[in-house]
Amino acid sequence: SVRYGKMRKCAKLLQKNLFWMNPTFQEALLKIRGMCMDMRKTRLHSFQKGQLCTLEQFFHDQQVQRGTVLNELDSFWTGAIDCARVACIATLESLEEGLFGSNAADAQAAHTGGGDKQSPRAENFRYTVMASKRVVQRRLYYFLRLCDYMIFNTLHSMVVESVSELLGYLQMDPSRIEETEAEKKAKEKAKALGKPISSAIFLTEIMLAQGDLCFVPAANDFETELESIVGGFVDTISGNIRLLSHEELEQFTELYDAETETTEGSTVADIVTNDDEYQNLVSSLKDAVEDAFIKCGQYLKTFEEFRDMVSDNEQLDAEELRTGAEAGEVSLDD
Repeated sequence: SVRYGKMRKCAKLLQKNLFWMNPTFQEALLKIRGMCMDMRKTRLHSFQKGQLCTLEQFFHDQQVQRGTVLNELDSFWTGAIDCARVACIATLESLEEGLFGSNAADAQAAHTGGGDKQSPRAENFRYTVMASKRVVQRRLYYFLRLCDYMIFNTLHSMVVESVSELLGYLQMDPSRIEETEAEKKAKEKAKALGKPISSAIFLTEIMLAQGDLCFVPAANDFETELESIVGGFVDTISGNIRLLSHEELEQFTELYDAETETTEGSTVADIVTNDDEYQNLVSSLKDAVEDAFIKCGQYLKTFEEFRDMVSDNEQLDAEELRTGAEAGEVSLDD
C-alpha cells in the first residue's frame, strides 16, 4: 500500500507538471516550434556580399528589409495565436466532455440549478466544475507561457545572430557569417571566372576641409547609423505582445490568479537589451568601425603630399604668375 501511495502521488505530480505532454498541447507546441525554426532563418539585415554601397544606401536597404520582416512577423504571430487558440478550445471542450459527457445540456441545467431554487447538490456540482476549470486554465496559462518562451527565445536569437553577422562583415570574419545559397553560387561563379571578390563593404570619400584631409562620411557617422540600424532590429521584433496578454487568449486564463507571477511583464526588448552577448556585440561593432578607420587613416597619409600641393597652389596669385611669365621672370621650372 505504501508503494501504491507513492505511485499515486508521483502520478498526480506528473499530471500536474507535465500536462503539456498530452496530445493536444504536444501538437500545438511542435507546430509553434516548427514556425519558430522557420522564422529564425530570417535575417533582420539586408546585405549582399562583395557589393560596395554608400552608408545612405545601406541604411535604406535595412529599412526595406525591416518592412519585409515586419510582414513575416505579422504572419508568424497570426499563425501562433490561431494555433494556441485551437489548443485552448480543444482542452476546454475535452474538460466539458469529461464533466458532462453526452448529457451536456442536462448537466449544464444541473450546474445552473435548473431554476430559481438551487439544491445543495447543484451547489456542489457548480463548485466542482469551477474548480476543474481553474485547474485547466492554470494549465493553459503555463502552456501559453511556454509558447511565449519559445517565441521570445526565437526573436532574441534573430537579433543576436543578425548583429553577429553584421559584425562578421565589418571584421571580415567568415566564421560569423552564414552564407546563403545565392551567395555561395555567386562566390563559385566568381571563382570560376577568376574574378577577385572584394571584402570591402562601404564607400567613403576623402575630402579636403579647412586644410585637413578627412573621410566623408566619418567614423562617427558610421557608428551613429549602425547604432540606429541595430536599435531598429530590436524595434522590429518588439512590435507584438505576448500570447498571455493577447485579447483573444485572455479568456482562457481568466480564472487563474497569476498575481504571484513576476516575469510575465518582461518584453522582448528588455530581454535583448539586457543580454550580455547582445551588448558585447554592439560594443564590438563600434570597435570594428574604429579599427577600420584607423587602417584607413594610414592610407590617408599617402595623400598628404597632394594636400600640400593643393595648399601651395591656393596661395599662389594667378595674375602675378601670368605677369611674371610674360616678363620672363617665372618659368615652369620654378
